[in-house]
Amino acid sequence: MLAALDTVTPSRETALTPDLTIVISRAAPYRITADGQTVEAHSGATAVGQVLADNGIAMGPLDYARPPLDATIAPGDAIEVVRVTERIDTEDVVIGFETVYEPAADMEIDTILEASAGSPGVLQRRTRVRLENGVEVSRAPDGEVVTVYPQNHVIRYGTQIVMRTIDTPEGPAEYWRKVTMRVTSYTAATSGKALGDPGYGITASGVQAGFGVVAEAMESGADAVILTFSDGRQVALPSSLAEVLRASAREVADGHGLTVLPSDATLTPAEAAELLGLSRPFVARLLDDGEIPSERLPGSRHRRVRLADVLEFAERRDRRREGRRRIAEAVADAGLPY
Repeated sequence: MLAALDTVTPSRETALTPDLTIVISRAAPYRITADGQTVEAHSGATAVGQVLADNGIAMGPLDYARPPLDATIAPGDAIEVVRVTERIDTEDVVIGFETVYEPAADMEIDTILEASAGSPGVLQRRTRVRLENGVEVSRAPDGEVVTVYPQNHVIRYGTQIVMRTIDTPEGPAEYWRKVTMRVTSYTAATSGKALGDPGYGITASGVQAGFGVVAEAMESGADAVILTFSDGRQVALPSSLAEVLRASAREVADGHGLTVLPSDATLTPAEAAELLGLSRPFVARLLDDGEIPSERLPGSRHRRVRLADVLEFAERRDRRREGRRRIAEAVADAGLPY
């Protein structure tokens, strides 16, 4: 009996004639494992790819076989078909937003306005995952894209000088800034210096105590800064925060860039290098040596550094520099070689 894959020479459709020689080539047995099953198969071919085709086993674009499809095999050999699939995994990473201060010529000095609340962005990282017979065998970065761009937190601060007039016992007086103060009586006799002392009656500002002169307690934060929201609400800022805003405004007015980050923010090694004023390779070496703690992102070779750890390293570095400076000064004062 002929099997389906046995071959006959001449072909089976050839008419029989006297003295006709018929040659039957039996299909060789093979063992094929594919799609979780192992079957006994037959084929008259000796190439792996043809054996699989004879038995109706199709190969996907990423699939491969052991032995390879172009390999020659012998009867009884085993063939394994490896099904390969790929998927893309995504990870969303939050992109922090910055707080920026913008001078506003249309707003009166000492007023600030929140122009934009700010919102974080989203960075989508893609990872290509390869599976063989349903089992993950590798992961590789497949690019990243910003799906949502961060919106800066924008605070506008007034720069407009508005002159006003106030009536005083001495007549009208012009002013452009007013501050709220709590004062007590202050005379030369209560200034803390005895009569005859060179500093008698002289305030900390160097001005002689007298009518219209007040001594400001800096720690109390005499100058009031009012935050005006877009809905009209007003909040008086603490003196410490007000001083931060003033210092920030001065930096911006001088043309300097300004970035405000929370202490738990994370930086890239490049950003840490820029903050410390060091080269990127040197900072990478500090991370490798553990001088600055860092952590790798899941499934990635990229690292992140906490801002707090970078600042702590900078403080340690400054202390070491100060220590070396003092040692050098002590050695120089003692006349010792250094």
